[in-house]
Amino acid sequence: MMLGDRKINDRKMNDRKMNDRKMNDRKITSDHDRIRTELLRRCREMHRHSGIERLRRFQLVQKEAMDTLQMSKDGLQHYLRRNHHSRRVKILDGIWYPLSADRCPPPA
Repeated sequence: MMLGDRKINDRKMNDRKMNDRKMNDRKITSDHDRIRTELLRRCREMHRHSGIERLRRFQLVQKEAMDTLQMSKDGLQHYLRRNHHSRRVKILDGIWYPLSADRCPPPA
């Protein structure tokens, strides 16, 4: 190995170390951080409006969704079938047990 080659290799090693330091210094956000940030943003947005305004907005969004569903008879039937399927329950000894995975409480 010649002296020039060694200088080049040393320079490459130094560049790698600098890149590693830059990557370690950079804050890497996880999905959890992004979700938490979005939930906080939505919470702040929600508290900017009064309760009456939020209810009016909710009512408007629900009406638009139902109008959209009623534009297609097949779409409305599919929505109702899926909604009723997800709300099925089994009653044993007076206790209601949801049958759909999306309605089950998380395991303790």
